[in-house]
Amino acid sequence: QAFSNSNNNTIYVIYEKKTVTQGASGEGGEQGETPPVEVPDLPAGKKVKDNGDGTFDITLSVTGVEGTQETVTKASVIVIFDASGSMRWAMDSNSDPSNNSLTRMNIAKTAVKNLASNLLGKTDSNGNKLVQMALVEFATTTSVYNFAAESGVTAKYTSNPTTFNAAVDGITSRSIYGGITNWEQALDYANALDVPNDTPTYVIFVSDGDPTVH
Repeated sequence: QAFSNSNNNTIYVIYEKKTVTQGASGEGGEQGETPPVEVPDLPAGKKVKDNGDGTFDITLSVTGVEGTQETVTKASVIVIFDASGSMRWAMDSNSDPSNNSLTRMNIAKTAVKNLASNLLGKTDSNGNKLVQMALVEFATTTSVYNFAAESGVTAKYTSNPTTFNAAVDGITSRSIYGGITNWEQALDYANALDVPNDTPTYVIFVSDGDPTVH
């Protein structure tokens, strides 16, 4: 007999029915009788039901071990960075901070560089880079950073964390009078970027305020 569980695993149970020849006497009954079929032995935890007609219903419970699997995929990341004049100010006021390292610009740079160091350090089992990043800087106008073209990567992207972070360090806040916040153009430029190898693309937008021009 064949039994299937919910996982479509088929279990075959084969047993031989015990019979007695007519007219003989034997263990389990009078002469001429067929002795009852013995219930097959099963491991502990399994259930068997005697149907009374020489057949049995056997119930088995099969439990698998749960686990997790990580899928490694490539990705393209575009960082859109606000270089408007207000990025020169302190986090909690519209004025220059006494400590230049506490400007919105420098705090944002630190966050982006930490992210790049993490993402651009990821590799597959063969040591190949998994992430490439592009940098879009904007204020009144927008520019896309051109990296030196790497093997397998266009000049608009890099997989080198040192190269990317050097570009981030080079961003300077524009004059408060000449550095307006033009979100729309920045997003248009990012949307127009080619994506190498058709990889999934993620945009990280870094800004301190609402758009002031379009």
